[in-house]
Amino acid sequence: MALQPLKEEAEIRRAFHLVRNHLIDDTRAYVRKVGYQGGNVETPVFSHPHEHFWVCFNPVDYPSELLGQYGVLDPATRKRLHATVEINSPKTGINRMTAGAFLRSRGGEVFLAHSGRVTITGLRAATKGGFGDFCVGVDRGIVSWPNGKESQMLLIGRIDEEGFPQRVATFVHEIARFKGVKKNAEA
Repeated sequence: MALQPLKEEAEIRRAFHLVRNHLIDDTRAYVRKVGYQGGNVETPVFSHPHEHFWVCFNPVDYPSELLGQYGVLDPATRKRLHATVEINSPKTGINRMTAGAFLRSRGGEVFLAHSGRVTITGLRAATKGGFGDFCVGVDRGIVSWPNGKESQMLLIGRIDEEGFPQRVATFVHEIARFKGVKKNAEA
């Protein structure tokens, strides 16, 4: 199934707001300090205690990206949090420097997707190699980009499906597991 990236600002914002609304329903909100590249900010985080992850959206207003930070530390017991993974998408157009994207299938379904590029604090660089093979429980899809090239992305979930928060949880925990394995291998 070839997927197409969403490019228009209005459709990207609609998808982002659907994800946001789906992931803050039935959660417990906390205000916590969340780190990001370049600092930290006090922001609302939304905890999914049954799935053991939290999410916050747009803690910093970047001009070209919509930010989604996800983590596994418990905001009920910690005042400072760091993201396990960011799934950021461009506000408009295509920006392959961001790891996140919204993709549309031929049937019109919209997916939240991730490139598989993972930054591991304390290790030299971001890694794309290895995570895709390591990751279980997350589907993959081929993306047809406007320049005619194709690449594979991890399909976190269809943004309107009932089990979307659980699919996000699976992805976030797989990232945490991968980072733990990589850090232990470097130690």
